[in-house]
Formats: sequence, C-alpha cells, structure tokens
Amino acid sequence: MLSIFTVSYYAAGGWIGFWALRVLYRLSPFHPLAKVPGPRLAAATQLVEFYYNVLNDGQFIFKTIEWHEKYGPIVRIGPNEVHVNDPSFYNVLYSKDYRFPKSQGHYRFAQQTEGGLGNCNSRVHKSRRAVLDPLFSTQSVLKLEPRIRKYVDLATTRIGRNAENSEKEGFEINSVFRCMTVDIISEYAYSEAIGMLENERENDPFFVGMDNLIGLTWLYSWTWRFQDLLRALPFSLVSKIMPEDVLGVVAFQQQAEDRVVSFLADTEKAKAKFTHTTVFEVLLNGNQEKGYEVPSLNALKEEAWGFLAAGSETTAAALSNGIYEACKEPSLQQKLYEELLAEFPDPDSDPITYKRAVQLPYLTAFIKETLRTPPGVPGRLPRVVPKEGVTVCGQFIPGDTIIGMSSILQQFDPNVYKNPSKFDPDRWIHDKIPEQSFVPFGKGSRGCQGMNLAWAEIYLIYANLWRKYSFKLHENSTLVDGWTDQFIPKRQGKLKVVVIPRGK
Repeated sequence: MLSIFTVSYYAAGGWIGFWALRVLYRLSPFHPLAKVPGPRLAAATQLVEFYYNVLNDGQFIFKTIEWHEKYGPIVRIGPNEVHVNDPSFYNVLYSKDYRFPKSQGHYRFAQQTEGGLGNCNSRVHKSRRAVLDPLFSTQSVLKLEPRIRKYVDLATTRIGRNAENSEKEGFEINSVFRCMTVDIISEYAYSEAIGMLENERENDPFFVGMDNLIGLTWLYSWTWRFQDLLRALPFSLVSKIMPEDVLGVVAFQQQAEDRVVSFLADTEKAKAKFTHTTVFEVLLNGNQEKGYEVPSLNALKEEAWGFLAAGSETTAAALSNGIYEACKEPSLQQKLYEELLAEFPDPDSDPITYKRAVQLPYLTAFIKETLRTPPGVPGRLPRVVPKEGVTVCGQFIPGDTIIGMSSILQQFDPNVYKNPSKFDPDRWIHDKIPEQSFVPFGKGSRGCQGMNLAWAEIYLIYANLWRKYSFKLHENSTLVDGWTDQFIPKRQGKLKVVVIPRGK
C-alpha cells in the first residue's frame, strides 16, 4: 500500500505538471489569443492582476493604460482576457441588446449572485430592469423632488451650522454628503430613510465599515468563497468573527435584509407606510405574463442593500471631488456663485429647483467635469464575447473571451480632452465632446439605473451650496490628488474645509 507521503508526492507533482502545461499552452501559438499583443506574464497567469490590484492597492488599471501605450488599442491583460481602448467600440460593447453578457468573476467582490451588480443572467436582469426602470425615470425623479430637496436642505443646514467651528478645526464635508446620499436612496427606493442626517450619524459604524470594504475590494474578489461561507452563517455568529470596523456594513446589510422580511410578512401593512411605489412592491408585482420572474428571497435581500450601497457612495465621492477641485481654484466658485445669484437672487422665497438648475450652463459644465475626473467607476467592466466572436480594430477576438473597456480611458482621451488631467469646466462650454467619450454612469443594458436620481441630487446640493457658501481648504485637510482603483476611486486623506457663508 502506498504511504501518505508517496501519494502526496505524486499529487503535488501532478498538480505542478498540470499548471506548467497550462501556462505553456497559454503562451503557445495554439492559444486563441496568441495573436493579441500584450505582456507575456499577464498572458500566463492572473497573478499579475492580483499583484497590481491586491498587493499594490488598485494599480492594475494604471498598468493597463501603460500597456496600451506600448502595445496599441487591444491588449491581452490575462490568460483569457483582452482590454480595448477604442472609443468607437464603447457603444458596441456596452449596448442595450445584452449581446455581451457580464463576466461573473470580476464582480464577485460585490458579494452578490442574484442582485443587480452581481447578477450575470442576462434574461433575468433584463426582465427585472424593465420593471424597475420606471421608478428611476426622469419623470419619477421630478415627481419625488420634494422628498429629495428635504434631505438637500438638511445637508445644507448641517454644513452651514458648522461654518463658525470650521475656521478652527476644519469641517469634514464628505461625511454630510455620505449621510445625505444614504438617506435619499433609502427614502427613494424604500420610502423610509435611514435617518443619517436627522440623527447626525456622520461617524456611523456603517461608514467606517464601508471604507474598509472599499479598501479590500479586490481581495474580496479573490476570496469570494470565504465570503459566501460567512454570508451563510447566522449574523449573531458573524458578529463574533468579523473585525469591529467591518461589522458596520454587515449590520447595515442585515438591516436592509430585515426590511425585506418585514415587507413580506405583511405587504399590505408595509404599503400603507409608503408615500410612493417602492422597489419591493415593484419586484414582487412585476408582470409575469411578459416573462418576469419574481425574485427569490435571497435576490430581494441582495437588491435591498445593493441599492443602498451603490446609490450612495459614488454620488457622495463625486460631490466631495467637486468641492476639493473648487477649493484649489477659487475662481470656479465665483463663476458658480454669480450664475446662481442671477437665477436665484433670493433662494429663501424662490427655492432652487432641479428644472431651473439644470438649465444653468456653467453649473452643468462644472458637474460634468466633476463626474469626468475621475469617473465613478474608472476601471474595466468585463463582458464575454459571444460565440461567433467579434472583430475590433482589425483584430478577431474569439467567442468566450473576456473583454472590457475602462471609462478612465474614454474620459481622459487626449484626442477629445485638451490637457485631460486638468480640472477645467470651461471645456464643456467651448469644446464639442462626443457622447461616447463621457460615460460617468456607464452605457447600455447595465448602465447605472439610478443615473437620473444622481443627476438630481448633484444639481440640487451643488446649487444650494454654491449659492449660499464658499469654501476653502483647511490647513488640516489631508486629501490627496491621486487615487487608486477599488472599483470606485479611492483617495487617501480627509477633506476638511472652511465654510464661509455668503451674504444675501
């Protein structure tokens, strides 16, 4: 009988031999992607991505940009993955026809398999999106604008109340933006706000946990099986295992999931509380005659906390980015103020509305530039090439290949944007920017569903803030210019500002 040592020896040898042959095949001329240029090491193993994203804190997208400069518009960035830098192909890859389905592996960090971000089943996603889209249409946003303005007013008041103290200590304005966006998306989607602003929960454990999760995004994408195991365990047990600074998000997920359970327990009683049609109500009452399938309990839970997370963090980060850039160049603030003063000479008696704010050219230019540098999701969004394959820039890409593009390359294209690294709102007034070169919310069937809501939030809070206050960086502000890719941009440091009220 063979000893355990002998069996282990042969097993290890077989495993090593298998991977050696696999790497040789990936590098051989027989591989379907053999003719696609790119670094040999990246073609051999996905550990290159692990090195740059996990060990080097979200640097893979910047390495990919370097590879494009060296190899051209199509680069092989993994054993079975290519990355494209061709603006004309963006609307083809991210179209509305679901021709290129999502690639599951890249989105595992989201800890979702059935919710919006993690659901890679095109048929299910299409039918679910069809019933949810009306909730996030421009008409629906305008209808619920009074509810949105309620939280904008709370946030504006909260910022103004800290004006005096901000001279001494600096005011961390991003915390208010985060509270506001969480309250708006929870009120909008579930008709019941979390209460972050009213209860002044700027330092809520949820935000601490979210910061830690964002910093570990790519690690989660490599340890998804462990995450699935944790999610299968009771929350009471997980709370004893997980670090305290991560438990905030776990608890937040649990709260969102509890809402689903409460709704399902008594739907009529739950509906009576609502001021408008909600996500739960629509998901449970979609037209099944048109092929719609009511989501499972797990899918409803994932949608519940997925909407809250996705609908808050990116918008808050964009708002802070604009404040930061305007503090570095005060003349931008003066232009915004003069435009808003002319349109809203007395905002107390003539409230700022979305319909009027969206007509202001310089405010619009400033917001677009805020969303451009950097984009809300700067890195690649991988899709799967259909079986018949696709030709890009004269290069045939076979079916089942993973293919992706990155909005950072679209929105920093030097052929479109003069001096692309400079924050310059005037470019939107003087230059003609092609539609495919501005994609802050993505495009096609998987584009951001809450895009119209985000536009309304940004217009309303910016219009109120720039009309009533000016800002300057406090000496204790530590926010840096550079950022890393953690699916969303992550900057180091805290943005602390001095809030200066304007006269009427």
